[in-house]
Amino acid sequence: MESESQTRKRRIDASLEAAGWKIVPFGDGLGIGGLRCHAVEEYPTANGPTDYALVAGGQMLGIVEAKKLTVGARGALTQAERYSKGVADSPFNFDGYAATNELDYPFSIFVSLALLKPVTPFFSSGYAEIVMNSDVIFTQARERVSGIGTPDLHLVEIRDFRTPLPPLSEQHEIVRRVEKLFAFADQIGARLEQAQAHVDRLTQSLLAKAFRGELVPTEAELARREERSHESASELLERIRAAKADEAPAKRKRGTARKAREA
Repeated sequence: MESESQTRKRRIDASLEAAGWKIVPFGDGLGIGGLRCHAVEEYPTANGPTDYALVAGGQMLGIVEAKKLTVGARGALTQAERYSKGVADSPFNFDGYAATNELDYPFSIFVSLALLKPVTPFFSSGYAEIVMNSDVIFTQARERVSGIGTPDLHLVEIRDFRTPLPPLSEQHEIVRRVEKLFAFADQIGARLEQAQAHVDRLTQSLLAKAFRGELVPTEAELARREERSHESASELLERIRAAKADEAPAKRKRGTARKAREA
């Protein structure tokens, strides 16, 4: 029977790499801001180190826990959630969310999921997804959650949710407007990324100019503008060398006179 570390190396690492993730160990000084598609091993959290933290585009997307084959998945999911909540400035949403299932083949669902089937003549799936992710439903869900370690929301409570049900034509209009707003938000996000990339390039350009001394006028430039004399570094160095050369014979003469007196 393989151990948990063997499971990670033989199965999880191979699966992550096959999916395009580059596995890197966590170390001091490692910042996720520069990671693009990486699985960070032993990423520290307030609740202990997690097996893998998935990072794409500088943003953490998920926590992965690897267990040996004899351990059930439910315990791993609970542990992954605990580590997720221990991530500093956690980006994760622990309230849950609804999504439309458009699969056209048989599938199975596991714990922490509920499958809702709207009555299609009166309830469109697009509107159902929007309303289930709204504060109207989230407020009712929080009021009905039970449990301490792992909060649960049972189907019985979900069936009792009071859901706004406008006419079907109005539902379609709501979906259309929400999709339009999301598309506009995506455009703003794309522009923001372009602006950020421009800022990054500008920052590098400014730093390069600063190191080359191009951001402020040099002393020579100021002297020319003010029509005054200016001694360049090479001229100053030559003057210092000449002064030292002039001092050397005088020191030799003083030394010779002192020796003569002593004699």
